[in-house]
Amino acid sequence: MFVVGTDAGFVRQVVHGAYWDSNRGRANYENRAAVLAAAQKEAGPQDWFVYLDADERVEFNWSDLFNLPQDVIAVRMKLFDFYITADDAHQDYRARRWMGPEYRPIIMAYRNLPTLRFRTLCQREVELGTEGTILESGFVKHYGKAVSIEQWEETCKYYSTYFPVWAAKWNARKGKAIHTRSDFGYDLIRWEDKEEKGIPLTPQIEASAQRHQSGQSDQKLRILLANHHLLDFTGSELFTFTLADFLRRLGHEVTVYSPYIDKLRQRFDSIGEKGFTVRICVNPSKLHAPDIVSRKFL
Repeated sequence: MFVVGTDAGFVRQVVHGAYWDSNRGRANYENRAAVLAAAQKEAGPQDWFVYLDADERVEFNWSDLFNLPQDVIAVRMKLFDFYITADDAHQDYRARRWMGPEYRPIIMAYRNLPTLRFRTLCQREVELGTEGTILESGFVKHYGKAVSIEQWEETCKYYSTYFPVWAAKWNARKGKAIHTRSDFGYDLIRWEDKEEKGIPLTPQIEASAQRHQSGQSDQKLRILLANHHLLDFTGSELFTFTLADFLRRLGHEVTVYSPYIDKLRQRFDSIGEKGFTVRICVNPSKLHAPDIVSRKFL
């Protein structure tokens, strides 16, 4: 269930999913797309959208949105994870004082652009589809890992069951709701220290933490993924993209081969600066020799 609200402080519409989709990565972006579509039916061209999950609280002066230059089309904020500690384990989640120093830069507010899209597996951040300035401002408190010990275990079970790509990571976190360090191995900090001690959550930090939690070695592999076509946001194409992105986050050097590529090219290019390579080639013999090969429909 998703809620479309207004600046008047009341609920305008509740958007229900039509059915339970066990493919939660797909359901994730489809539900967000449904909420966006519902909001756009009533919004004007000068309106702004703010998309928050229920476990997030924002520190930002919202009145600033309507004073921004027209070329500013979105606001990207720094999202920090709060954690349960031994001192506050039995308190209300709003009393949590400790969080990890790692932040995720996420677009939380954006203009009502006709090019807005949610269309890829597990997509959290909206695809703007329009050139413009993104303002870096604001902070988000994320309490998803800090609600309660019971909720932590339910979260681990949920992600382990419905998100195979992240199953190993969340299985390793079971029984570890109480933290002395962040899930990425760093000392916890307080909210008031976020600007001084906050650090971006990089793919390298994520990869190192996942290898440590799963007991994997730090060996980096050259991996070739091959698919007959990467034309649209469907079946094998999305599977290839999701697998490639996961392997890249583990620190491996990934190359994707396909003789036919169309709409997915932009998504592959978007992570190109993070150590991910897409090669379109009609002569596979020119590809560098990989350590592992995975192919589909070839």
